[in-house]
Amino acid sequence: MEVGKCLRWLDDKDGDSVLYVCFGSLGTFTMAQFHELALALEACGHPFIWVVRECSDDWWPDGYRERTQGRCMIMKGWAPQILLLNHMAVGGFVTYCGWNSCLEAVSSGVPMVTWPLSTDQFFNEKLITEVLRTGVTVGAKQPTVNAEERPLFVAAEIQRVISQLMDGDDEVAKRMRRRVRKLLPR
Repeated sequence: MEVGKCLRWLDDKDGDSVLYVCFGSLGTFTMAQFHELALALEACGHPFIWVVRECSDDWWPDGYRERTQGRCMIMKGWAPQILLLNHMAVGGFVTYCGWNSCLEAVSSGVPMVTWPLSTDQFFNEKLITEVLRTGVTVGAKQPTVNAEERPLFVAAEIQRVISQLMDGDDEVAKRMRRRVRKLLPR
């Protein structure tokens, strides 16, 4: 995906309306979890950018790309994360809670949906959700590098957390946005 094309796509979106989804270069899911996340993103109603590792077409739910066309930007491999997070259209970040990703989101003023997978990511999530209170958790509890050992989060659960973050009328979402923006350097 050409970066310029992605930025032009973002330029056409309202402020804080786009959800950015990235699990880093090492984040992996089972096909079942990938499907549930895809369905949640489709159902949430918000435009989204999803950075995925290389995956074959059979990983996508049937008809997914057609149903999300115009509302979904898929980037394979690498994405210019800081550039995307700093765009005015990006209003939320679904993250695996890698330290750099957390720092980049906070320094960009973007609240997060936290979904740690392994190692220190669970500590980073605690900082974001309990100390800074600039994110909401999907509810992952067990660190493991093996995707098959993780519990399956169904689309409805994921969508509920995304809505909690992205739906601007919700007072929780408004408070998170204010808190994360107060952390920005002046």
